[in-house]
Amino acid sequence: MSRMVKKSNGFPLRFKQYVNNSVATNTKNNINFRKKNEELNDFLKHHILNYSNVNQTIIGSYLFKLLHSSAFDTALYQNERINILKDIYNYTEKNSAWSDLWKTSKFIEEHVLKKHGVIDHQVSSEILDMIRLHMPYAKFIVGLENDYNPIIQTPPFYITEKLLNYIEYESSIGRKKGRELFTIQTQTVEFASYLVHSFGLYRDTHMDLLAQNGLTNQTVNSIKLPRQLAEFNMMIEFIENNRQYTMNPNGVVIDCYNCEDIDQVIIIEQNGYVLWKVIFKQKGIRLNQKGDLVQDGNGAEYCGYFSPSYFPRSTFSEHITHIDFELAIYDFVMECYADIICGTALINEYFKRDVVNVGSIAMQDDKITEINSKMGMRFIPRKVYQSVKEKTKTKIEYEQELKKYFIAGHIRKLPTGHSPSKEAVAHAQEFGIELPSNYTFVRPYETGEEKLRSHYTKIL
Repeated sequence: MSRMVKKSNGFPLRFKQYVNNSVATNTKNNINFRKKNEELNDFLKHHILNYSNVNQTIIGSYLFKLLHSSAFDTALYQNERINILKDIYNYTEKNSAWSDLWKTSKFIEEHVLKKHGVIDHQVSSEILDMIRLHMPYAKFIVGLENDYNPIIQTPPFYITEKLLNYIEYESSIGRKKGRELFTIQTQTVEFASYLVHSFGLYRDTHMDLLAQNGLTNQTVNSIKLPRQLAEFNMMIEFIENNRQYTMNPNGVVIDCYNCEDIDQVIIIEQNGYVLWKVIFKQKGIRLNQKGDLVQDGNGAEYCGYFSPSYFPRSTFSEHITHIDFELAIYDFVMECYADIICGTALINEYFKRDVVNVGSIAMQDDKITEINSKMGMRFIPRKVYQSVKEKTKTKIEYEQELKKYFIAGHIRKLPTGHSPSKEAVAHAQEFGIELPSNYTFVRPYETGEEKLRSHYTKIL
């Protein structure tokens, strides 16, 4: 018994040893992955790039040295990898080059993907280990306060003492507890991997787009997803040819009706990247203060982004088991994005789609429409959504509070021969509404004085 107490008190030391062992294992794996051959030599030539600034050039040279030595000088790689990772961290920290670190890895990833048809996963492996070696337990870089300062937080899934016991003494945990802890271990790995790829995209203003409630394997396997409207590449082509509107910079929340188990989709567009989070009807899971996996009262969440070339990343992107689930989510999120920037009427017509714009009908009829079995979507400016969420606790309260916006805001018929102003068209589009001919849009309001400001812009 005293031995167990001693181990419990020594958890920080055990965790540090676990990280060191894990990094050492990755060192061996990277060497085995980089088997020396002519094809590899050509592959590494794709990593010799011209970067945008000095910071990226220096960071890129460090990363290239690691990639090259892991293939052509394995002894050097084993001896110097930790020191080089330390040099990258110190350089990034000293020069406030966190954004450049992220941009460098993304530049390499996109270039190699385009030229070679595959992603160089070792780049992200090096950065992951660099962060793990230098972050205090159980913190991680989850975003950037600006382009210079990292936002360091404890992510929703991390290595707990109970999980470390399982990793070190797997045979003594028991089958039932082992399954639960294996789920935490999987979530931890997936989330850490995702943060390495995405931390440069997140800011204080939209940290809520990171998933806080996880998905178990059982939940993933039981989730029912909407029909596929079109092949992913076909939807991308439609977007590129039919974009009419810019995205609200604060983001758009989509309430989904009859979309199987998808409850909401939240989307923000930033510097060409489309960040998203899907919220399901099923309950999510999270770690409590004791390190136990418990069911959360809120819906399970799943997050990710599309790069400017529409390459997708998400928290299961390394998990081949759930590839069908991922692809179906990508299809639906891309449809929602197309609905916002191309317009409901256009996408309905092009794909012969029968989807109801619930918000539009509500503003015309002064009530939320009964959509029966039809698929429906209601578009809400994210600032309105956040305001409503702060005031409400239940789904019923949420609907009642949100309804006020769709009554206060309404469509008004104009005299014959009159047309809506550009401002009215833009404000209507913020709520996903395309004005009929001879109609204008009266904006909703919170109080008599405080008018909601629209951020949609019509592309001329």
